[in-house]
Amino acid sequence: MRLTEANKAKIRDRIIAGAAELFRKHGYDAVNLDRIMQRSDLTRGAFYAHFRSKSYLFEQVIRHEHPLLRMLAARSGTSAQDLRAEMEAIFATYLAPEHLEEVFAGCTAAALTAETARAPEPARRAYEAAWAAIVEEMARGQIMADAGALRAALILATGAVMTARAMADPVLRQSALEGAAAGFVALLRQAFGDRGAKRTKLQ
Repeated sequence: MRLTEANKAKIRDRIIAGAAELFRKHGYDAVNLDRIMQRSDLTRGAFYAHFRSKSYLFEQVIRHEHPLLRMLAARSGTSAQDLRAEMEAIFATYLAPEHLEEVFAGCTAAALTAETARAPEPARRAYEAAWAAIVEEMARGQIMADAGALRAALILATGAVMTARAMADPVLRQSALEGAAAGFVALLRQAFGDRGAKRTKLQ
């Protein structure tokens, strides 16, 4: 039976989502095409009907597969205060030591940054675009006082998760994440001119 364009798109999205999970958990080099297609319940032969290469699939993962962006986009607040409170709650969980493994496994921006830095330019451009989209979503509904501070807040949060994930000592992990949480709050205040949002404690 001939696939419709809608069905093709669904299959493509399924492959991207499955590959994203594997890349985040195991790394790009450790995952081959057979494993990716098995994860998607498809045969290896179906891969090239949707992607020209594994590196191109990686680029699509970097461009489209960002759970953090989806969570931020799903905020339902109708005021600047409510949107900011929801964002701070998201990052409170993101930077919580008890959620580190879950966050790292589910955050493309943290888990695949180092591998993207070694990837061809199209993947790095895709990373820039996705990263900018996350920052833009963080700013939704707010009056911006310092855009650089908002970008720095995201860098601090994702960088802290990367650093803490590499540490074996749980005390050092907790210290890194708690320090980042305090810095994140300070940078949000700078970014938004401290305009009286309902704040969620991130420490």
